Amino acid sequence: MTADILVAEGLSVHYGAFCAVDALDLKVRKGSVHSLIGPNGAGKTTAFNALCGMARTSRGTITYDGERIERMPVARRSRKGLARSFQITNLFFEVDVRENVRLACQSARGWRSFDFLSQCASQSAMHESVDEVLAWAGLQPKADSLAGELSHGEQRRLEIALAVASSPTVLFLDEPTAGMGAEDISFAKLLISNLSKQRRMTIVLIEHNMSLVMDISDRITVLQQGRKVAEGDPESIRKDPVVRAAYLGE
Repeated sequence: MTADILVAEGLSVHYGAFCAVDALDLKVRKGSVHSLIGPNGAGKTTAFNALCGMARTSRGTITYDGERIERMPVARRSRKGLARSFQITNLFFEVDVRENVRLACQSARGWRSFDFLSQCASQSAMHESVDEVLAWAGLQPKADSLAGELSHGEQRRLEIALAVASSPTVLFLDEPTAGMGAEDISFAKLLISNLSKQRRMTIVLIEHNMSLVMDISDRITVLQQGRKVAEGDPESIRKDPVVRAAYLGE
């Protein structure tokens, strides 16, 4: 059986008297796509943010690859291999697509050297990495275009590409297809599946497109009012009467 790379036990997040996430137990298997779903206000975004370090944990533990991380700062979690895709506002709109990816690679991997030969080798390696990320995201034809000139779907792909540039072990994707058209959604679906199946990257996903969630997820956790109400593979979640009542209103 594949090992669990990310484990939350009794995870709770409080904002004053309000409990946004209540005693969540979660196990994310290495190399899987694990989706968090639920109606608006279910606590999925707060749980997602607690796992990647953007929200403070009130109680419980989070373990990554055997190490406790619930009190670990975001930057340190990132260096250990956890990365989160940010919204389009994180892009540099006034520079080209290639430079956006180059800056992400440089920031994540720290390519710098005071030795000329080593610096040349590092620059060559970085250019190769940038080209690889651009090709993977289907953005090579747009490499010299300003990020602000891209379509919405292309900007969302660039957003994912910037997170992938750091070669994370676990990638947190927050509604990666929001605002996309059907063609862009299909392409994004292929990209996410490739990360998991070909690159063995672990994906933690929040996504409102249920068709996409059911197609690419290995496991789904359903939240309602901050609590886990169901968990399983897509087929079992699709048939679960509690889920149908809580999420689909049936």
